[in-house]
Order: sequence, then structure tokens, then C-alpha cells
Amino acid sequence: MSYQTALTIENVIKNIDTKKYLLPSIQREFVWSTEQIEKLFDSLMRDYPINAFLFWNVPKEKASEFKFYEFLRDYHQKDNKHNPKELYFL
Repeated sequence: MSYQTALTIENVIKNIDTKKYLLPSIQREFVWSTEQIEKLFDSLMRDYPINAFLFWNVPKEKASEFKFYEFLRDYHQKDNKHNPKELYFL
């Protein structure tokens, strides 16, 4: 397994906002409870280590062979619980 220099949360959020990072269609939908989210942020604020992220670099010429979704931004249990499809791969 290769190791890459750690990313900051700020850079990851920026890459999500610019759609550099997308979710492959194999990713399950959002399933975390409020308590789980709070515990994650508590761990981050205490500077505890968290698990790794898996990044999949898809060449642009192959991107049309897959489906991608944006990260969920405005979750609402009733009105907005699905990730929007990303139609254009950057």
C-alpha cells in the first residue's frame, strides 16, 4: 500500500467544492447518524487520527464508462437525502 502526504481538511473541502473529488456510483448513500457525525468532528478537533480515504484516479478518457455523484451538501431526511448525479466529469 502506498502512502501519500496527509491532506488538510481545508484542501479536501476545496476539492469537493470544485468537484475534483466525486463519489463513484458504487459508494453507498449517506447513512451516518447525527451522533456519529458529532463524534467524527470531536475526534478531528482533538487532533485524533482518523481512518484513511481511498482515492481512485480515473483518466478523463475513461470517465464516461462510470457514473459519479457529488458529495451530499444539504442533507435533509425528508426532502434531500440523495446525492446529485454528476453529469460532467472534470
